[in-house]
Amino acid sequence: MRTKIILLLLLLLSMMSCKLTNNTPSNNLPDDTGSFDIVSGVSVVNSATALTLDYPYLFVSDGNARLTCVDVMTPWHIERISSLNFFNNSSDPILDLVRDSRNMIYAGMGNSGFFTLNTSNPYSLNVQSFNTDIKCKSLSIDENNGYGNLLAISGDSFWKIYEIIGAGQILQLSSQEFMSEKNYRKIHIDYPYMYLGSNFSVDIYDISNPFLPQLIKSETLYYFKDFKFVGDRMLVLTNNQLIFYDVSNPYYANLLTQYTFNISPTSFFCENGNLLISFDNKQMLHYVISDQYALTEISSIQFDHLVQDIEYYEGYYFLACRDYGVLCLQLDGY
Repeated sequence: MRTKIILLLLLLLSMMSCKLTNNTPSNNLPDDTGSFDIVSGVSVVNSATALTLDYPYLFVSDGNARLTCVDVMTPWHIERISSLNFFNNSSDPILDLVRDSRNMIYAGMGNSGFFTLNTSNPYSLNVQSFNTDIKCKSLSIDENNGYGNLLAISGDSFWKIYEIIGAGQILQLSSQEFMSEKNYRKIHIDYPYMYLGSNFSVDIYDISNPFLPQLIKSETLYYFKDFKFVGDRMLVLTNNQLIFYDVSNPYYANLLTQYTFNISPTSFFCENGNLLISFDNKQMLHYVISDQYALTEISSIQFDHLVQDIEYYEGYYFLACRDYGVLCLQLDGY
């Protein structure tokens, strides 16, 4: 009897191993290095570039005019469950996307416009509406705040603030268009403030009255790529630097420290004192951030594909790997 139980356990372990191997092909995944533990991976139809995570679903900008949904409920066995091709309405990729509590994805597609996608059934995605006149490149949502449910979007030379009044229904509250060399690349809304990163600066607006936003701070900053917000800290990524700001009082945003890299970074994510930064050479570094914002390099890993976006959920990082799909990884010991 005991021998039969042991044989049964060995058989179950073998089956689990085969299942993992089928979903993480060795020719696509790098070897685990240092603190990085590659858990699983799944290819997409074309190429993964931008992500939004609403557990247990990960929505992926997948090549031109395509949205792919990946089920990440079981991180060691993530799988693609659906894909929406809307070539009839667009020829551009989704540059940025956000999902609200009504299961609507708002997608910025640059020259192809601003799209609303219905994802209430992740197995059957569909385009609900689109506006080709709004050349949107970045979006941010802040729901259930002191005002209500707000959506902010930006393009090269404009920003707009909307109130979400229903499933896919939005009402414009304010907007501004600029005739200058300033080129907006990223927007973030955290009521009562809005942040806009451009090639020249990070601009901060007071939007306590979203009908009449007021510019309160403009921090000169060249070659902006992205920013993340951790508590009352703003981390800004440029072509060769990572810069920490104190935005506990956005009227007096203060630079705390900055770090310079020899290789241009492509994306980053910070969570629980761990900082992941990917670079143009397809390498990713893991740093730990001290209370005084000192960076300690823990380890690195070399990928076969460029990491263009990173999302996080309860100990797991999901990477958008260009020309492949999505990788899921953990950090050993952190």
